Amino acid sequence: MKRLIWILIGCLLLPGIASAETLLLKNGNEISGVIEAIDDEQIVMGIPGAGSVIFKRSEVVGIREEVLEGLDYTDAVYLKNGNVILGDIQDKRNGEVYIDVPDTGILTFRDAEILTIEQVSPEQAAELRDKQTVSMMPTDFSYEEESGTGFAEQIKAWVQSRVLEGDTSDPRQISTNIINLVAEISMWFILGAFALAIYHAVCLHTLAGRTGNGAEWMAWVPLLHIYLACEVGGRPPWWILLYLISIVGGVVGFFPLLLLAPIADVVTWWGISTARGKPGWLGATVVLWPLGLITIGYLAFCGDADAGQSKEI
Repeated sequence: MKRLIWILIGCLLLPGIASAETLLLKNGNEISGVIEAIDDEQIVMGIPGAGSVIFKRSEVVGIREEVLEGLDYTDAVYLKNGNVILGDIQDKRNGEVYIDVPDTGILTFRDAEILTIEQVSPEQAAELRDKQTVSMMPTDFSYEEESGTGFAEQIKAWVQSRVLEGDTSDPRQISTNIINLVAEISMWFILGAFALAIYHAVCLHTLAGRTGNGAEWMAWVPLLHIYLACEVGGRPPWWILLYLISIVGGVVGFFPLLLLAPIADVVTWWGISTARGKPGWLGATVVLWPLGLITIGYLAFCGDADAGQSKEI
């Protein structure tokens, strides 16, 4: 009761201060003051005449920002990645904080991304802008502490950390971060695809030589490498049309035709496997990723073919 009386007295004194925020409590009460600190467990609000009062987050359903004349402080949102966002908090609800950043607009951050929120003086705000990041922020923070240890969550946290690098109050910095991230992912994807293409060409080149097909050079030419695989597997020349029809089906959006490629692969590599003196079912596993990579290498480099002729099935 004594705490409530002091809180009510403080609310009456609010017109004398520069700004205020109102806590919307689950019991229907509204408490006004200045939020001094906020985290996942509690909110510390400074109330004139009552001092600092602590409220549990479970007691609060929302926070309403009230801007009065003479406002001279800036809201500082300290992120767990080490960055600080300066601006005016517009709302806090549903586990998210909405902050209006000058020359940028309203940005949204989840509670899981935020270490703490403070109100800083113009001098402190200028100092933070100069530093861009705050030395007191932890450098060994791992998003796994908040978002779990799942692989998908780790990837999501990594993407978020890359996008929020540098001065996130500058929209151009965020755009640059996104472009750099897409370029980096694309580069690794292209390098991975190139490495797989080289590996497949080396294996097919070796298979063509070991099964007596003299056109090993076709293994290094797009489309012709498919024709060579059909030759090694004992398939007729028109068999390559199944792959081409599958590609066209994917381009025009008729996705059932995409099934032709794996079906043709099973039959082709069944023949290649028997041509190498191995069980036909072993070649059929090429459609199982990543087991197929091992199968191709095994057929190319392990053992000798029993015959130089491909076997029909």
